[in-house]
Amino acid sequence: HNAIVWQDRRTASLCESLKEKGKSSIFHEKTGLILDAYFSGTKIKWILDQDPEIRKQAENGDIAFGTVDSWLIWNLTNGDKHVTDITNASRTLLFNIHTLQWDEELLEILDIPKKILPKVVSCSEKIAKTSEKIFNMKYIKILLLFLFCYSCQEEIKNPSFSADEIVNKSIEISGGERFDNSEISFDFRDKSYFAQRKNGNFLLARSFYSESDSITDFLTNKEFKRLAGEEFIVVADSMMTKYKASVNSVHYFSVLPYGLNATPVNKYLLGEEEIKNKTYYKIRVTFNKEGGGEDFEDVFIYWVDKETFKVKYLAYSYNEDDGVGMRFREAYNERFIEGIRFVDYNNYKSSDGLMALIDLGKIFEKNKLNLLSKIELKNIVVNDL
Repeated sequence: HNAIVWQDRRTASLCESLKEKGKSSIFHEKTGLILDAYFSGTKIKWILDQDPEIRKQAENGDIAFGTVDSWLIWNLTNGDKHVTDITNASRTLLFNIHTLQWDEELLEILDIPKKILPKVVSCSEKIAKTSEKIFNMKYIKILLLFLFCYSCQEEIKNPSFSADEIVNKSIEISGGERFDNSEISFDFRDKSYFAQRKNGNFLLARSFYSESDSITDFLTNKEFKRLAGEEFIVVADSMMTKYKASVNSVHYFSVLPYGLNATPVNKYLLGEEEIKNKTYYKIRVTFNKEGGGEDFEDVFIYWVDKETFKVKYLAYSYNEDDGVGMRFREAYNERFIEGIRFVDYNNYKSSDGLMALIDLGKIFEKNKLNLLSKIELKNIVVNDL
């Protein structure tokens, strides 16, 4: 189908119809954009609705949508790669800037099959090699045009390491194999925590007082148990889910970046970002549903110091009853105990619900986040197993 350029207003009436149905706020909250014909989402719908044969091809995955970057890479790889980068994806009205993924709800509203959309990649990663099959005059002209159009933009160097390599280096710097065979105990606020990890098995525990009873929660690879006083008690499934998530989250943050190389963890290098005159690798982390825990839908971004490979900042989004919540944390008070790195965190929240998770680093740098609390671990003890 012929390209529909950004100035084209043929879908203005469709946008107005969606606004009348109360959909405007959904698009704004998820994409950060206003519902307008300027963006390509409604243009895709228009093409599919106008031609039943094109829609049929879309449903079958026989055609693909993309902006000029997708089209160029498709041609330069002889049809092997159908990709776009985050900056282009975020201007389509289809990309969730909090989860950094194509949004299923928005696709359903516009009746657009997800299979026609390109894979979203980083702005600064190696995507593919140019196919040898395309080296004729036609494609050389395309390549020259592409290089000319982008020659004035700042050069972005390919990162030296993959996301996996950066995370593995960060884990090694922070304690490495010491995590895998260790006992760690610490106090956090009004509770005491204990973790035992050995040969892939773990026991995570927390203890506190509730009214007149002492409570200890135990979470292992296989089960959750609650000890009240001297007896184990039955816990309702709905409460067990909350208790498990609560125990796991504190232990998870206490030993970061340990755990980020586990099988259910997906890591994606977004590129590099400078915060307060230091350069960091910026890595998005998501989790598979299988093995990803109760909060597998949460999305994390880590800023790893490019020189030391230590995690300095992290941000995450999480589901709430009334939408998506976000937090940003700044590490401080670094100390090594028996070779394992521990830090405390300044815990920030956004003052504007329309802020995007990916932008929180720069928003923090501008002092536009509100300090919510401090995450401080006390009385840390580490023993080898």
